[in-house]
Amino acid sequence: MSYLVLARKYRPSTFGEVVGQEHVTRTLKNAIRSGRIGHAFLFSGLRGVGKTSVARILAKTLNCQDPSHVDEPCGECESCREIEAGRSLDVVEMDAASHTGVDDIRELREAIMYAPGENRYKVYIIDEAHMLSKSAFNALLKTLEEPPPRVVFILATTEPHKIPITIHSRCQRYDFRRIPSPAIAKHLESICGKEGVTISGDGLRRIAIAAEGSLRDSQSLLDQVLSYSGDHIAEGDVNLVLGTLDMDRLMDIAAACVEPQPGKVLSLLGKMIDDGADPARIALDLMEIFRSLMVFLEVPGPEEILDLPEGEMNRLREVAAEADPGLLRIQFALLARGEERMRRSPQPRFTLELALVHMAHAKEIAGSGDAPPPAGRGQSRPPETIHPPKKETAKEPFSGDLSESLGGDFSTPAFAGIETPEETWDQLLAFVNGKAPSVGSMLEQLVPVKVSAEEVILGGRKGEFFLDVLQERDKSAELRTLMKEFFNRVVEVKFRTMEPEERERNHNVREKKQQMESDLARKIRKETQEHPLVVSALGMFDGRIETVRVLGQPAPEPPLIENKEEEDT
Repeated sequence: MSYLVLARKYRPSTFGEVVGQEHVTRTLKNAIRSGRIGHAFLFSGLRGVGKTSVARILAKTLNCQDPSHVDEPCGECESCREIEAGRSLDVVEMDAASHTGVDDIRELREAIMYAPGENRYKVYIIDEAHMLSKSAFNALLKTLEEPPPRVVFILATTEPHKIPITIHSRCQRYDFRRIPSPAIAKHLESICGKEGVTISGDGLRRIAIAAEGSLRDSQSLLDQVLSYSGDHIAEGDVNLVLGTLDMDRLMDIAAACVEPQPGKVLSLLGKMIDDGADPARIALDLMEIFRSLMVFLEVPGPEEILDLPEGEMNRLREVAAEADPGLLRIQFALLARGEERMRRSPQPRFTLELALVHMAHAKEIAGSGDAPPPAGRGQSRPPETIHPPKKETAKEPFSGDLSESLGGDFSTPAFAGIETPEETWDQLLAFVNGKAPSVGSMLEQLVPVKVSAEEVILGGRKGEFFLDVLQERDKSAELRTLMKEFFNRVVEVKFRTMEPEERERNHNVREKKQQMESDLARKIRKETQEHPLVVSALGMFDGRIETVRVLGQPAPEPPLIENKEEEDT
């Protein structure tokens, strides 16, 4: 006899055996008891949560021949056995994925005109109903609204938004919920008991979490683990089959960041990677751990939010007891930013190591300057504060000390430890443009001589309009407020004049953008002129390239790149 997988062997046969869908089963049982049986139902929800199983149970209950079973099928009568085995002519299961056309619906309409054979109801179960074509739905509309007596339609779908509203309005809709992990773990425990399998509670919970709310997926995963381990399943076997990382090692890394012990962090990370762990996966799992730690510190009852095995919950309590809430938020932000940069880095391991070391030094980053700020572009000439000449009608420029005027000590932003000055400047411009576009447009015209968590030095030519305007009292105060909001601390803003030669070597944002567009235009022109098809066409028609227009540029009128070759005369 062929092996029957657990998902089929332990498929629910009564409403009472359905896991995690009490709101659906209770409503259906009450409707059957009171005789309020609808003619069309729409079951929607995630895969593997019981939609088709409940549809079969409903069909069996409506046709059960045992009068003592009103709202549950007996499972023993001839009708129940035939429906369970798929032999009943009055219960038709139709896969809409392979019967999408209007002709299939026409055949169905012809079949429903005949009365049920040996049963009270003819039940049509249309699985994956969203796969029906528009014409098929239209052909089904009238029949679905006014079917013959003793006919029940049950439409099951994982994508209810694809079902036309005209179909929705003719059906009673039941939304099947994602099954909670504790309920899945409890069900798997009962299956293991019946199968004579020994497995720890944490192992079952880990399988349940990996199933992501699908009972069928959890049973398939359990089948897979059983094939690997046999009747005695160790927790390490579960991790190996599921492809999850060793949680104890990840917890050790998190604890070393909190303690802090940067050397231990790098050692533990190196061992995990040497054993074959993917750095990207390590970063994602560590983010889940630090998110759980944050929940532990911020929420009175974290168990209600966190869906974790009991062993992991206990270890999280230990690590959370040693963590500082303020530093933990910075560490979480550092890790999130590091994970984002890993996706663009050719060496994701190095990026992760840098992020973890910064996390271990989070106290220094959060301090008032114990750690050196990221280096900016150095200049040989020392910065100086520029004051434009006073005029009677001009506003008096601000000349006070920024730190004294604002006062207070603020934390360095979490990204400051891992951002380059150029990236920080780009983010600053985006922030200022969103808050005060007029100030942002002026900053775009200046050169960022230095950008760090301590000071920002802006440069421009002598007498440059934007350099003078930003030093006026109103604009200076507005700029200081924006800098404070962005960096989350007092940042000294200085201005300096640049010699013409120095200014020519350093470009502002707009100049860099224009340079990139010019380089792109030259590159496109060169590639166009050298393309084999273009060369062949020119030779065939004895032609020449007149212009090359670069598409997709933000300029209102894309530049034309003229051919400099003179036409032969």
